[in-house]
Order: sequence, then structure tokens, then C-alpha cells
Amino acid sequence: MDNIRNLLNEVNTKIKALETAKELYGEQLAPDFSVFDFINTNETGISWILANLLNPKSTHGQKTLFLEKFIKICLPNIDNHEDKRWQNYLTNLSNTTVITEQTTTASQTNRRMDIYLSAKISDETFGICIENKPYASDQPDQLTDYYNELENRNLTCKHLVYLSEYGEPSGYSVKAEVLDIWRNEKVFSHVTYTMLVDWLTECKKDCQNQSVTEFINQFIKFIQKQFMGMEDMNEQTEILEIMQSNSQNISSAISISSSIDVMKKNLMNEFISQLKLKSQNKSYHVETQGIFPKNRYQNIQFKLNGLTDFDIRIQFEDTNYSTFFIGISTLNESQINSEKYHKIAKAIKNNQHQLPKNVILEGNVWCIWYDLEPTHWDNNPEVWAEIPKGTLSESIIKEVDKLYEILKDNHLLD
Repeated sequence: MDNIRNLLNEVNTKIKALETAKELYGEQLAPDFSVFDFINTNETGISWILANLLNPKSTHGQKTLFLEKFIKICLPNIDNHEDKRWQNYLTNLSNTTVITEQTTTASQTNRRMDIYLSAKISDETFGICIENKPYASDQPDQLTDYYNELENRNLTCKHLVYLSEYGEPSGYSVKAEVLDIWRNEKVFSHVTYTMLVDWLTECKKDCQNQSVTEFINQFIKFIQKQFMGMEDMNEQTEILEIMQSNSQNISSAISISSSIDVMKKNLMNEFISQLKLKSQNKSYHVETQGIFPKNRYQNIQFKLNGLTDFDIRIQFEDTNYSTFFIGISTLNESQINSEKYHKIAKAIKNNQHQLPKNVILEGNVWCIWYDLEPTHWDNNPEVWAEIPKGTLSESIIKEVDKLYEILKDNHLLD
């Protein structure tokens, strides 16, 4: 136990030393400066960046470098496909056209594909649809509609890509048995943002422009911070050096690691207890079956006095405490698209200015929902550190109160 305590103290001392160094040399090093603090990094913005990198004709001037390595690293289903027609495409990548937000006209579903790569080589046509899910949850039949769009375009070869760091596509975006068929036929790939870091790192090795290389470095740092919980790579490097410095520290580090999941479980239980305590004198009460990090769709429900078929709930859409959001959900599927369902959606829309995010309306069992920051808890030390203070549960209660008051003011409580 002393060895573990000593390791924690040593790591804590090193972190404080790095923070001091940042303060002393911040003017020269600007360690926290990032161009991504000044550009659009929502789903559309990230898709635009990726599309430009993948475009052989883009201003980065690296021709097919990014596209070639993306297929090799992230899409082995294409790179190693038994269908030799894909090889025709791979040897003619410069013919690729890249478009963002292209409408699904062939299937008449009126959706927009985040990124669409297409090419016509002799009499053969190729299409790759990339559905980018950095933050938002899946929509009903979304991937199914995109696949049908590719199918209806009568392509020689097609491929559907689901880009998401957290979890597989949901069952209401595409049925599990259909997804299995796609996998077996090698027409589908799940790509994570962690894989994008591997891709960008490989691209750096052959990039011949310093400005482009620096942008790649910034993009990697953004992905690591936003999706992988790596706030400071210098800090991580220093911590790893301490952990690996001797066999005693390695043993202690493994012991600490094996307790992390238990610690998170205990903190989550404390968080739930705080919510229950703080809602005691409210017009709602808390119910939950617990939050289990290996499962998707884990939620905490705020049962409303006077509203039987709907509740307010917070939910982790994906595994490992990821894609955190709040919304109003119906408890009874027969209420989907009911008069009450639409009245709730309309009331929230009319009071959208009171809420921190744009509201997504009428999404399956959800009348409305919107993301809550931080959206990804797993590797975010700040969010876990906030739980014992009670500040995190307090912010959630305030958000629930906002939604409750809107329902009350619009006479939507039974």
C-alpha cells in the first residue's frame, strides 16, 4: 500500500510541476493554444475538415496521400476486398470527388450524407458514404437509409462508414441482423476517432508541407483531447515515465488501474444518491436501475408528479459513460407522435432560448433531447472530480428544473 501511495504522490508532484512550468513559460510555449479553439468543431465542421483532407484535389497539395492512407488504415474491408473491382478504384484514387452534406435523392429519404466520396473509372462507379457521429445520437433508420441510398445509386462498388468513437450503431438506426450481413459482405466499416489519430500520424510521415503538417498536429491534439480524454500529452509522457521507471512502480500502477472502474462505479452511485437527495423537495423523484458502463442507453429518470406517460431523463447513449444528454421521453411507445408528444416538443422549441443547446425534436421515443457537457465522462478527470463536491449533480438538477418549468408553464402536466 505504501508503494501505491508513493506512486500517487510522485505523479501528483509531477503534474503540479508541469502546471508550474506552464505558468512560467506560457508566453514562449503557449502549450494550450490550439487553432481548433477558433474554428467550428461541431459535426459539420469536423466533416468539412475530414472531407478536405480526403479530397485529392484539395488545397493541402498532398494529392492522394490522405485518402490512400485512410483506406489502408481505417478501411481494410476495401483495401483487402476480394472484389477486384475495388482495386480499379484504389489504383485511380485521383479520380475521387468528395462532397459534404449531399442529399439522398436516389432513395428519396431526404437525408444528408456527411461525407460522400465518389469516382467513375471507365464504366465502373464507386461510392463511399461516411456518417460522422462525433457527438449526436443515431436517428431512426439513419444508417439503413444511407445504405439504401448507395444501393439505389446502382454503384459498381459501395461502402458505408460509421465514424464514432463510442459504440456501434444503435438498433433503431439499423437492425443488428442487417448490420451483421453488411459486415459479412464487407460493405460496412466502423471507424473510431482513435483510428483517425493513427491515420493522421502516418500521413505526417509523408507530408511535404510544413503548414499542413502543423495543422495535422493540431488536429491530432484536438481529437486526443475531445474524444480520447488526453488533455496534455506532455503530462501523459511524464506520468508514463514515472510509472515505467522501475518494477515497483509498474506493479503499483497496475494495482491502481485495476481499481479505476470500481472507483468510477462508486462515484456514479454517489452521483445518483446526490440527485435523489436534491430532488426530495421537488415535483419529481429519481428512479434508475443503475449505470453500467459496458451497456448502452443507461439512464436516470426524473419521474414527474402529474405526468404519467412522459419523464425527464439523462442518458449515456454509448458505453463507458459516453454521449451524455438530457431530454423528455415517453414511457409508452403508443404515445410516440401523439398530440401530447407534439405539444411537449412545441413547448420546448418555443422556449429554446432558455436551454444551453439546440434542441433535437421528435426523435423516436424522445420528444426532445440535447447534449450535456461534458458529453464523454470516461477519461475526463475533471468530471469525476466534480462528483464529491456536489457541483455536477447541482447543475443537472438545474437543467431538469428548466424543463419541468417549461412543461408547467405550458400546462402540460396532467
